[in-house]
This record gives sequence, structure tokens and C-alpha cells, in this order.
Amino acid sequence: MMEFFRNHTRIIFVVTIAAFIGVTIAGTVSCLFMIKKNYIAKVNGIAISKKVYDMEVTASKKVGIPGMSAQSLYKMKTDIFRDLILKEITYQQSKFYRITITDAELKAYLYSLSIFSRSGVFDERKYRGFLSICRMTPAEFESSKRKLLAELRLKRMITSCMQLWSYELEEAIKQSPSIQRESLLRLKRYMMWDNWYSNVIKSAEIELNRKSIGL
Repeated sequence: MMEFFRNHTRIIFVVTIAAFIGVTIAGTVSCLFMIKKNYIAKVNGIAISKKVYDMEVTASKKVGIPGMSAQSLYKMKTDIFRDLILKEITYQQSKFYRITITDAELKAYLYSLSIFSRSGVFDERKYRGFLSICRMTPAEFESSKRKLLAELRLKRMITSCMQLWSYELEEAIKQSPSIQRESLLRLKRYMMWDNWYSNVIKSAEIELNRKSIGL
């Protein structure tokens, strides 16, 4: 069991995804990279609009480091490009499992964000001001946060069945006496999610349009 852990903890999930997205799509799809369109990618036929990407970039600049270098800006844009694709994949899966986020849950999440609070209390003016700077409507911003919350719930659902058996803990302690039960359980759940998610990504039909955003 511990050998299995050692072999898999070296896998960096983000690197795996970045490599996947960076692969050049062959055949007729490759010509799409030469044409600017109003979407940055399609996941199973569902388009991710360039407007959403632009809003995310603006929002990230708002909360990011002022005067970031060209290299940092490029990395930020690449990360947003990748993350939006991953979010869409996850959101489609959450709908498959009939996961929904209620208005009350969304409201509680928004009220918990410090960027919108003043003296620990949600400030409607700060919220509206942020949306104005990012050129986002409340519906657009809240839609993106629903997807985030749906992803978190899906992850909990997928990994909740994972259990840690006594013999696994005993074997782990032999290898590393300081290891804690909860940390080992988190590792198993991470590996389960990583494996499940990797398979979902492999089966997804992804059409990239980097040219539309200059990446």
C-alpha cells in the first residue's frame, strides 16, 4: 500500500492538466487556432466565451499584485485559460450527478468573501464596485461562483466513500512513525479524486482556441 502511495504522490495534477491542454490538436481542428473566435475553447461542444475569460483576467488583475511583469501576466492568463476549461469539465460532471447550488448557499459564500466586506460585514457597494471594475454583471459573476461551489461539492461526493483501514495506517506508521491518520486519509482521497478526474478529462472532447486570446 505504501509503495502505491510513494509512486503516486510524485504526480502533480496541475502539471498533468497543463501538459494535456498544451498538446497541439492535429487534423482539421488545428486550423481553428488561426482564426479568432468569440470563445476560448469548447468542452464537449459547450463554448467558454472570451468574455468570461476577459472578465476573469480583469478580476485577477484587480486582486493581484500591482505592476506584475509580462512573464507573470502571461502565466496568470495561461492559468485562467486552463482553469476555465477544468471548471467547465467539472461543472458538466456536477450536472450529470444532479448537483445544484441554492441561492442561499451562494449568498452565504459571497458574504464570506473578505474582498466584499467592510468591518467584517458584507458591503453591497464594494460588491457592485468590484463587478463594475471587472465589467461583470451580478449574474455572470454569481454563475462562475456557482460552478466553483458545485465543483467543491462534487469533489466531496466522489471522495466521501474513501475509508482508511487499520492495516493501512499500521503499515504507514511503520514507514513513517510521525504520520497522522487524517493526513493519510486526505492523501487517499486526493489520489482517488486525481484518478477519477484524470479519466474524466481524458474522455472529454476539448477544442482549444488559444489564438483568440493571444496565447
